[in-house]
Amino acid sequence: MIARMWHGVTRAADYDAYWAFLHQRAIPDYRGTPGNCGVRLFRRLEGERAHFLTLSYWSSLEAIAVFAGTDVSVAKYYPEDQRYLLELEPTVAHYEVSAFDVPEPSLDHVELFVPDRAEAAAWYARVLGCRPVPGTERWAADPQGPLMVSADGGRTKLALFAGEPRERRATAGFHRVAFHLAGPEWLAFVARLPELGLQETGGAARVVDHGAAWSVYFSDPHGHRLEVTTYEAEVVRSSGRAEGPLSPSRSSS
Repeated sequence: MIARMWHGVTRAADYDAYWAFLHQRAIPDYRGTPGNCGVRLFRRLEGERAHFLTLSYWSSLEAIAVFAGTDVSVAKYYPEDQRYLLELEPTVAHYEVSAFDVPEPSLDHVELFVPDRAEAAAWYARVLGCRPVPGTERWAADPQGPLMVSADGGRTKLALFAGEPRERRATAGFHRVAFHLAGPEWLAFVARLPELGLQETGGAARVVDHGAAWSVYFSDPHGHRLEVTTYEAEVVRSSGRAEGPLSPSRSSS
């Protein structure tokens, strides 16, 4: 296993803008390359400058070459980097990694079949903040391909395909997709339930107290089952808002 480390510097004023760019443009590129085993981003402010570090994991130097080019010691840049970086550092560093340090696999995407991809993408944008994933436009341009959307800059994705939705067939398709929020953000989402008008197949959206976690269960307009959960259960209980109009149940999901 090989770790690849890159460093860049921007003006402090671009601290958040460049961070967002890395999540939207660079991270999907890393993760979309065969042989990539994960990537982590780091940043810090130092006076009028902001430092950024990417640490990516790869199965081999050959896999890195597919991502970066034949000379893997040369840093890879995007056209937008010219706008942010104070200089384009020419090289990166590589290190051997022990198996103990390799990140565990994480959810990449879930495939859904919907009658209208654009309409479905708009629903996921309104309810869950999903946006099209940069770098996947070519797939979306194919009527038979997926429209990829994500709520976390491409870390996890939904692949929206045109086709017959699963609707109410209990054993068809995926069982459920779960999204995670911190306690305060979860409470804010619950507060929006009346506005969003969410339903679960067969009834209203459910708020469930699992003891160590709280979840909201609902379905998209095509019957796909969804969940928004938080593990900060005490934050929910101490807020007092869990005992409002949407009284929680303790039933299983």
